[in-house]
Amino acid sequence: MGPARVLYICDLNAHGGTQTHLLQMLAGLDRSRYAPAVGALTLSDDLRRKLTALDVPFTDMALRGAFKASTLRSLVSLGNLARRQRVDLLHGFLYQGNIVTSAVSQLGGAPYVTSVRNMDRWKTTLQRQVSRLAHAGASRIIFNAEATREETIATESIRRERTVVIRNGVDVPERDRPPAPPDRAPTAACVASLSSKKGHAVLLDAFSIARKSLPQARLLLAGDGSLRDRLAWRARENGLEQAVEFLGHRDNVRGVFEAADVVVLTSVEEGLPNALLEAMAHGLPVVATDVGGNREVVEHEATGLLVPPADRDAVAQALVRLLSDRNLAARMGEAGRERVRQQFGLRTMLDAYMRLYDDVLRRGRRSRT
Repeated sequence: MGPARVLYICDLNAHGGTQTHLLQMLAGLDRSRYAPAVGALTLSDDLRRKLTALDVPFTDMALRGAFKASTLRSLVSLGNLARRQRVDLLHGFLYQGNIVTSAVSQLGGAPYVTSVRNMDRWKTTLQRQVSRLAHAGASRIIFNAEATREETIATESIRRERTVVIRNGVDVPERDRPPAPPDRAPTAACVASLSSKKGHAVLLDAFSIARKSLPQARLLLAGDGSLRDRLAWRARENGLEQAVEFLGHRDNVRGVFEAADVVVLTSVEEGLPNALLEAMAHGLPVVATDVGGNREVVEHEATGLLVPPADRDAVAQALVRLLSDRNLAARMGEAGRERVRQQFGLRTMLDAYMRLYDDVLRRGRRSRT
């Protein structure tokens, strides 16, 4: 019968947690069981190259707005493609991707699943109603954390029995992180897009406070986004020009982790961030705000420290504590690595998705007979 054809529908015009997650899935799927393809709402040149390297066929819908004739043509075209190629299953990601997936399912006839990976508190009442309609026809609604599931059930009135949580997974490096040089300045790192929900302004203020106790401390910011210039200005205002380094987007953050003693994430809202999992997989303790799925990743006082959101003093105290006590940091880092190995491995995540796909496909076949 051949592998099941799965069409993933997602915006691929920027680097973020969802895009990283999708690339992980495409690389790790058992190709003897599944033949993946991608329908990109929009597609950046870099991600186009990555899909090509993974030998995954793709269609760039090049959507430029909801109420444009070109959008309708793209939807019809993708629906026809799904029908011609006899796609067995559609998998949508995020608000817009879920809506498009629902429409393509109607046009192409394949069952679909949707994914919610963020709190999406920016949605208006109308947008939540539209989102609920997109989920209504889905065989399953997939969440990456209990926190995102609970909030979405409450705000979009989704039936719990149609939901499933599949947490993000990452590879755990085989080799240990090299020990820090004894003369290296205490170094914290943040791996996150430079957007308002990631809370970098609070982080910069907190780091300025922390440097009163640790004047040699450094901060590495890996990621890019619309707030880069504003955050660079804030760093200058706090007198941090020589202490903070803006690294821009990094495809591979191993070097960032090897240069750091602690990883910090000061988001005001989150789903379940890969950055924390990757840091812990590399044996680093973490400081994270107690929002969204962070609590499902970080075991407070065991693998890192949870702090209240938007509390620069609490962030500063946590940074000072871990940056000034290398033995404590090492114990938490090793505990975090073991937690990821046991509960958040990439293989565990991929196996959960493939079991879900098999279940949806079986149900779809029974409903057609």
